[in-house]
Amino acid sequence: MKMQYTEEQIARANQTDLVSFLNAQGEQLVKSGREYRWKKHDSVTISGNRWYRHSQGMGGYPVDFVMEFYNATFPETMKMLIGEEGEGRQKSCPTPSKDFRLPERNEQKEKNHHWDRGSDRCSCSGGYSCYRDKDKER
Repeated sequence: MKMQYTEEQIARANQTDLVSFLNAQGEQLVKSGREYRWKKHDSVTISGNRWYRHSQGMGGYPVDFVMEFYNATFPETMKMLIGEEGEGRQKSCPTPSKDFRLPERNEQKEKNHHWDRGSDRCSCSGGYSCYRDKDKER
């Protein structure tokens, strides 16, 4: 079952202080001016809930960070950052109501097609192009 997260949960995860998070993971950080450098990846600087990887010119927020450096899936990342799981959602679509019906077939409209010879394409008036269902008879 796939997990679904609210915008509020994702926002809270992205507000996580990365310095505190990395310290809790046992990672070593070195103060460098107003930022921190991660000893494990010295081209990564961290400031609050933002990170930047100078060697690759990329950065972002905590969700991206955990997925990038811990190779975690999105649900694993959310569990690591906020300790919460999303709500399950159904894989299948709901059953259509009993009142659902397809529209009536329009025989007149089908006669108005101008099929290109030897092709499954037609040139209809109004500039539209239609394609014939190859499984149906011509």
